[in-house]
Amino acid sequence: LRAIRARDLDLPLGKSAAVAFDTLSLIFDAIFATPDLPDVVKSILGRLQIPSLRTAILDDTFFANTQHPARQLINRMARAACGLPPDAGRDHPLSERLSQLADSARAAMESNESGLKPQLEELERLIAERDQSHQLNSQPYMHLVNHHERRLNAGVLAKKWLNEQLARCSAPAIRDFLAEHGVRIMQSAAENGGVGGERWKASNTTFAELLWSIQPKQAPEERKRLVALVHALARSLTSELDQLDVSTEARTPFLNACFDLQTAALRNRPGTAMSSPSRQINPTTVEINSNEPGTPGSSRKTEILESNGKLVQYFGSSTPAVPAWRADSSTARQGDWIAFRLPDDEEHCGLHCGAAPDSGSVLLFNSDWGYAVALERAFLEQQLTGGNARILSAVSLFDQAAERALGQIARRAP
Repeated sequence: LRAIRARDLDLPLGKSAAVAFDTLSLIFDAIFATPDLPDVVKSILGRLQIPSLRTAILDDTFFANTQHPARQLINRMARAACGLPPDAGRDHPLSERLSQLADSARAAMESNESGLKPQLEELERLIAERDQSHQLNSQPYMHLVNHHERRLNAGVLAKKWLNEQLARCSAPAIRDFLAEHGVRIMQSAAENGGVGGERWKASNTTFAELLWSIQPKQAPEERKRLVALVHALARSLTSELDQLDVSTEARTPFLNACFDLQTAALRNRPGTAMSSPSRQINPTTVEINSNEPGTPGSSRKTEILESNGKLVQYFGSSTPAVPAWRADSSTARQGDWIAFRLPDDEEHCGLHCGAAPDSGSVLLFNSDWGYAVALERAFLEQQLTGGNARILSAVSLFDQAAERALGQIARRAP
């Protein structure tokens, strides 16, 4: 695409019409050179060059008034096209709708019988409808990310809990049980309500009572409490193991060892129950991977999350988000159309549809992809700061192009 110039129409050079035409030509050249604008949209906007020239000649406020309807028309058409694939054709539904609007606007500008208010209002409706549709359709993907991060974070919390319990227990049979089954019980509890939830509190109380029950009891009151506790504790542990579908064969050695240890505790003797020689887990501590690389996104590998046919390319982080007072400085907001790069350097453009409540991982979605992308917020902000990502919906295309054109004119001036 190339903008038409005054000499192409044999306009007298130096005259006001020719100056206006060539100024507008520079602006359209800048529009056509915009890398974030699909070619089909550039072609559609190109139809507005001649009508815009006519408007500029008849209205001397055209170049000075940033709110001029003809300028707002171009700005809103570019805003409505955010996220349109670079290779989109004329048959894309959004291309067709923008083409119809351009034809309607051109007819209005050429006839000068009516303003552009109907076209501008329709563009506002188009923008709102498209953004709302993306927000609505992104919800299953956000649920998928939230579930994934809850599970990851629950695993971290459960491992921290396990290390605390291992530090308090020396009986190998109990340590094996905690490392194999207890951590799974606590992870499930963390996924369903967090560490403040009723299930976490109840399960944590059960294991605290388990560890207390195998300690030697010297006072008669302690022995009475243990006798009263044993059956209720056995029921609680059995219920927890039932939820994990642990077989009778797998749980029997632990329950037997637990009974022996409690019997020894009643007699004020240290227990001697050992774990099965063929399956000694008996860890000192469990390594905790917080899923937090040193540089945002630097070492993160793609995780594909899938549920009910919904796919998310996950580059997020399950670690807690920054405090709210710091998050206010973020340059990306829900509702922004953002051109960004994945860690493999592939460029995408999607709508910021929200962030995970705990980690702040940003969900970006575009209905033309067929999937969603979740990015660690720090990684996205790093791209925005470094210029590798851009908030396209914040750009006023005509104003940006006019600024470039004025820069060219200034450089040419003697």
